[in-house]
Amino acid sequence: MRCFRVVAGSEDGRCIADCHLGDTPLFLLYDIFSDAPPKPCGQRENTVREMDHGAGNKMQAVLSLVEDADLLLARQVSPNFRRMAAVSTYQPVVVRTESIDDALEVLRASFDRLEELLSQRSRGEPCGEVPVFGEEPG
Repeated sequence: MRCFRVVAGSEDGRCIADCHLGDTPLFLLYDIFSDAPPKPCGQRENTVREMDHGAGNKMQAVLSLVEDADLLLARQVSPNFRRMAAVSTYQPVVVRTESIDDALEVLRASFDRLEELLSQRSRGEPCGEVPVFGEEPG
């Protein structure tokens, strides 16, 4: 069974926070499968949330908290998402929906495309793309 791990930032455990991933109080982890429902894998407190957003080491500090993730999920593209897209082994993804459950279904529906991006990264060939999926809110 094909699978990847995604982390989403949240304030309430139900919705993706409408801010940068590194500014959320809580990280929720899920395994997404090509042919099965998403599976929750736990949550982690964002202990580096209060670091200065412009600090160069905040991105590394956040990544150290979610190092077992493949995809980083948010509702908006941040400067750090652009940097990660260009150079890291993590694939940042934006989903234009509030509900985490809805976002996970959007990712599952886009599994093949995401798997392709992750495969490129594992070969050391990040494409620099931050894909955006789903509808614009409102």
